[in-house]
Amino acid sequence: MGTVSQLKKASLSPDPGEPGRPAGRTRASKAVLPKAPPAPSGRAGLEIYGLILTAFAILLLLSLVSFDPRDISLDHRLRSGPIQNLIGPVGAHIADLLYRVVGLAALFACSTFFFFGGLLLAGRRPTVSGGGLIAYLAVVIFGDVLAHVLLKSYRPFGHMPGGLVGAWVGEIARTLFATPGTLIIASSALGASVLRLSGLTMMELASSPARFARYALVQLDRWRAERAVAKEEADREAAVRHAEALRTADAARPDPVLDAARALEVAQVAQAQAAAQAQAAARALAAAQAGASSVPRVSIGEAPAMNNTSRVSESAPPDLRVPPRGPVAAPSSPVPATPRPVSPASQPSADDGGGVIIRRPPGSATPQTVDENGALVIEEMLPVALPPAFAEQERLPLDGPSLPYEYPSLSLLDYDPPKRTAVDKDALNVLAGTLEAKLADFGVKGNVVKIQ
Repeated sequence: MGTVSQLKKASLSPDPGEPGRPAGRTRASKAVLPKAPPAPSGRAGLEIYGLILTAFAILLLLSLVSFDPRDISLDHRLRSGPIQNLIGPVGAHIADLLYRVVGLAALFACSTFFFFGGLLLAGRRPTVSGGGLIAYLAVVIFGDVLAHVLLKSYRPFGHMPGGLVGAWVGEIARTLFATPGTLIIASSALGASVLRLSGLTMMELASSPARFARYALVQLDRWRAERAVAKEEADREAAVRHAEALRTADAARPDPVLDAARALEVAQVAQAQAAAQAQAAARALAAAQAGASSVPRVSIGEAPAMNNTSRVSESAPPDLRVPPRGPVAAPSSPVPATPRPVSPASQPSADDGGGVIIRRPPGSATPQTVDENGALVIEEMLPVALPPAFAEQERLPLDGPSLPYEYPSLSLLDYDPPKRTAVDKDALNVLAGTLEAKLADFGVKGNVVKIQ
């Protein structure tokens, strides 16, 4: 044995003449041997397989929960509508096969694909042993037996609850051990298989609901604590922002002492400006009095305020008074003023100090338009005449000339009986076979003798 191992090592060692070239691989062998494709390695490869298994499990679950027995008809004309299965006809036939063979255990098989897919997505390589595979098959078989014995009258998705496997094994066990013995044997075998698959003891398996509830409570308390800490941090940040806002508002708030000083300064400046304007006005008045002492002044008195009322009288028209003007300076060269003729309506009155009152000439009012107080009265409102373009009714443009009304033809009341369609005998034969199969599922043996 030592000589053989030495020979193998010598054959794999490089040639002394060519130290950098191994003796086991030559250029010819490189040309002949094909290059293997790079296999996915590491966690990336596991995630790829896990994604494929998870997708298959989702497709299988959707096809199982949306199964309708009418979707598996061989002839689409025998269905009462479109396919109800979410995965189409392929999903319908796969679900029908699983329900027919293993019954409700098909959902357990679907959960198995979810389990392995989740392990692969998490980067864990699952290991399958012979004992685990046998335990898995025992769970499926004895689960079907229990479903067949306990739920015999129930037909989920149009199939037996235990499928063909549960029916065969369950009926054989009931024949040998009766119903109570079958239930005891199937329950014990199912429990042992579950313990083998889970790797837990009986006490651990029995306390698993309590441990799960305790774990859920711990997670809930942790979530509440994290939420309380987050709320405290949010309140602290809100308090800091509120303090900064108050500090900014205090900085922008005006100082009352500074405002009073500024107001006093503005008042002093305004008082100085008013004093300067008063001095300038006094100097201008003194200069005007000194320069115009020999010039005659024309004083026009102020007119009394007008008495505006809401009632207009034609017999007593309102007076228009000219407001007084200031003194008029005489021209550089005296020019004799020519007196202008004054109408009797604009004679100056003696009670206003020389003011000129312009009076309107009396109007001509009729007794029908003036009431007892001398106010104008309107008897009636004259109608407003509209132009002919507005008086005409708007007309809608029509596509063509109007046609007389015609009664519909009496041919619409004629009844056209439906035409009889030919019956497909192949479809009737398929329907007869489906009926016989359904009767056999319910334990009834019947044959279709004649099809008309």
